[in-house]
Amino acid sequence: MSVSYSSFVIRHSSFPTLFAALGGFLLPWQTVLILRPGTLGGVPWPLATIGVYASDVVLLVAAVIGVMRAWRIGALPMANPRGWPVLTRRRFLLAFGLLLPLAVVNAIVSADPWLSVVGWVRIIALLLALAGLPYSERVTRAVLGGFVVAMGVQAVIGIVQFLTQAIPASTLLGIASHAAWVRGDAVVEAMDGRWLRAYGGFPHPNVFGTALLVALAALAAAGHGGPPLRVRGGEGELRVVHNPSQPPLTLRGGAPFPPRRQLILTFAFCILTFALVLTFSRAALLGLLILLAVCAWRVATRQLATVGALALVAAMAITWQFWTPRFTGSTPNEQRSITERTSGIEAAIAFANIPPFFGIGLHAMPRALWGFRPQSAEWKMRWPLHQSSVDARENLTRRSLAQPTHSVPLLALAEIGPIGVLVLVLVLVLLRHSSLFPLHSSLLVLPLLPSLLFDHHLWSLPIGLALVFVLAMSVGTLTSARVDTRE
Repeated sequence: MSVSYSSFVIRHSSFPTLFAALGGFLLPWQTVLILRPGTLGGVPWPLATIGVYASDVVLLVAAVIGVMRAWRIGALPMANPRGWPVLTRRRFLLAFGLLLPLAVVNAIVSADPWLSVVGWVRIIALLLALAGLPYSERVTRAVLGGFVVAMGVQAVIGIVQFLTQAIPASTLLGIASHAAWVRGDAVVEAMDGRWLRAYGGFPHPNVFGTALLVALAALAAAGHGGPPLRVRGGEGELRVVHNPSQPPLTLRGGAPFPPRRQLILTFAFCILTFALVLTFSRAALLGLLILLAVCAWRVATRQLATVGALALVAAMAITWQFWTPRFTGSTPNEQRSITERTSGIEAAIAFANIPPFFGIGLHAMPRALWGFRPQSAEWKMRWPLHQSSVDARENLTRRSLAQPTHSVPLLALAEIGPIGVLVLVLVLVLLRHSSLFPLHSSLLVLPLLPSLLFDHHLWSLPIGLALVFVLAMSVGTLTSARVDTRE
């Protein structure tokens, strides 16, 4: 039986599809080839580390494919064969002609130039990969399928971590060692004790929660294609209308999975939901509620939303005593977190107002914060809550404050400046103008809003950019179409 199944898979698969599935599976693992160990104040600092992650390789390959696809399809007069509007070559050159000078200037003024250069390479790779969307339906589903399988493994790891309250290190899987008694590790204080939050294979439970959220969104997108769309084209334009009287083309969304696969999808949705709850990430939990609302709004995923809501209620009922301090903010750990986030917001606003308004360097905010002298007037003015004598305790306080602002918009303002944000928004508008995102599929982006507004990893970490790409591919699953020329 296994031999016949293997021969079936090989016979009905192609190398690009298998390669795409492998890329999707490798994407969430944090195995890294370190090129420059990160240090801050003489101690290891992961955010300053320069290395090559599995997600970097996947994103760079997608960027190369994106450039070739965008340049080739950009010569078409109206739309590519799958019905998407085209990123013309002129718009493509304009977008990246604006972005490259910004990257050069920002790296020159950066507090950590090499870290900023690597960061810009990743952002440009992400944008190039997005410019090449959509891929074929088979390749897209292979990437998303590989990613979801990997996140299923990560979910099991996270559940075991919380139940055993132990996270051993693994160089192969890119997992660092964590313990509830170690200061600085992510915990919840409940029942007169410190309880380790689920990390999975990620550097922080909040990142793990966002990755699980993206995997849930991919499951929701893969469960059923979008509604039929009808396309009517004139000279130089492409208009999308619903149910026109005489449509020349019909674009149909993907078909739903068979019942057996729907059952597997539902089971995976429940496991990922339970693991997300054990991360105790408030942004991920809020994003999950938004995702369930989006799924309930779409008829095709309404049943999945019901099952997911039941799984969420059950998981929250089991872990409610651990969630209570996260909601009330009454424990010392939560109060310290609020203070650090408030200080980060103040620092971001201060950095954004520094002329010539090109920021302090992409990913260089921790380095810039550490550069301030603790007893200077500038330090006392901006962070009055953290004045102390120059000793080991003060160095620890400075190190806890030397982290990115927990808000992507504010962090972007601080690191690339108001001018950089305007240029980046313009580039995104140029790319967005060439994408077909109907309302039913654009809503799938909403679950990431809490992580964008209340955390930084979607901007500051390589895996964050990769998660944005996976979500874009999920949206592309809903908007992808097959041309039907029958009238």
